[in-house]
Amino acid sequence: MAEAAKKRTSDGAAVIKKVGQLSFSRNDVLGSGSFGTVYKGKFKGTIDVAIKRILREKVTSDVETVVMAEIQSHPNVLRYYCVEEDDDFMQVSI
Repeated sequence: MAEAAKKRTSDGAAVIKKVGQLSFSRNDVLGSGSFGTVYKGKFKGTIDVAIKRILREKVTSDVETVVMAEIQSHPNVLRYYCVEEDDDFMQVSI
């Protein structure tokens, strides 16, 4: 992402989104997949996690099953932390 396109506050700090116990910046993209984008974030403000952000309109029981199966079988996933939801997205922290 181009530096100019990154979301920043008026003092130049990255905009941090907080959803429940999770916080992340849309500038910190780790990757993307078939169901959403993965961000570097924090769980409870101190624990580094990857946060998979999925549009709510794409979340069905089938999608949830696939995402959870991906999480359980992914070689880089050491622990599942939680799922937090807001109006538009489901966030899965791993």
